[in-house]
Amino acid sequence: MEEKNRLAATRWRALPEEEKKKFEEVAKKYKHPDVADWSQEERNKFIARHRRQLLAEIMLLEDLGCHSSMMLVDPCGELFNLGSAEGVNFLITNHDVVAKFRQHFYVQCKRYTYRHVQSLFNKKYSEAIAKPGSRVPYLRVTTRNENDNPPESNTSYTITLSTIADDSTIASTLRKVASEANIEDVISKTGKQLEEDDIDVEDCSLTQDERLTLYTHCRDFFDEDAWTAVCHNSKDISNSAKDIIFPLYTEAADEDFWLFYCPGKTLSSIDNARPTTKLGGYWLDRKDTSNAYTILTPEKEIKVKWIIKTDHGPLYYEQSLDVNANGEEFELPGIFKDCIRLTLHKSGFFKGLGLKRIHI
Repeated sequence: MEEKNRLAATRWRALPEEEKKKFEEVAKKYKHPDVADWSQEERNKFIARHRRQLLAEIMLLEDLGCHSSMMLVDPCGELFNLGSAEGVNFLITNHDVVAKFRQHFYVQCKRYTYRHVQSLFNKKYSEAIAKPGSRVPYLRVTTRNENDNPPESNTSYTITLSTIADDSTIASTLRKVASEANIEDVISKTGKQLEEDDIDVEDCSLTQDERLTLYTHCRDFFDEDAWTAVCHNSKDISNSAKDIIFPLYTEAADEDFWLFYCPGKTLSSIDNARPTTKLGGYWLDRKDTSNAYTILTPEKEIKVKWIIKTDHGPLYYEQSLDVNANGEEFELPGIFKDCIRLTLHKSGFFKGLGLKRIHI
């Protein structure tokens, strides 16, 4: 190598200045190429070469103890997952990351579900091992035994909801989280449930009525994995809620729950708080048996652990109230009250005031 370098240096010094300038211009062109004039074939070759170089660098870093995960989309729309063994495994087990990456760079009408992402990984896996039709050997991780059922209460109550959701309302809500599924089959009471593969992997933005309809009328339409996926997709959006009304557990003999208003608080700050964290706000006073309330002053404090929670986190209703309204009444939707009562019922804390008790 040393002899070749000496020979190259000798020949370089022997070249005239004009020839040296030509070589320097060509080297500069390759170092800082002007891709605007390149053909598509030249671009594809350049991308392929540098993608291989990038993969070689990643493998070298992995040998040095580094873990990495990278996604690359070329101009043809081909998605490449590059990274160390642990990094690629991360992408395989987190389908929503890949789908959201695609969604960020493509504005499409089509919505991706978990099934689309699985198909993509199976295609890439088949290409990698040169065996068409192969499937990624997924490993399902669960923390609950299928035979472990939640304990049943020794009493139950019939709950007559004040709000009735017709099939069209339920179907509209379900399509917000599973746009590709056959919703009519699911709500026809044939026992079919939505599965994780049916759930859209991008964030789903639900209105307050849709969110409460989901918890009040739609839980039985999802299996456990699908219900968990819905929680994951809606959490980032719901966490931005602020000026929140929370239902609280109560030991009062004449009330099933109390309502507390937290102005200026975001759901994310409360959801991530410790159970013993104190929140400042105002109690709401219900007028007779209606849905009308007034704000009670002065400001009081509660603890986060008193907030009634669904499977997906704190139950809440977002509404800005004037704390200086001096007794002015406002109404809350009946479905909010229904959702609270149903949540209490499922967790065994519903007192069943005014309802018929059934011993089981």
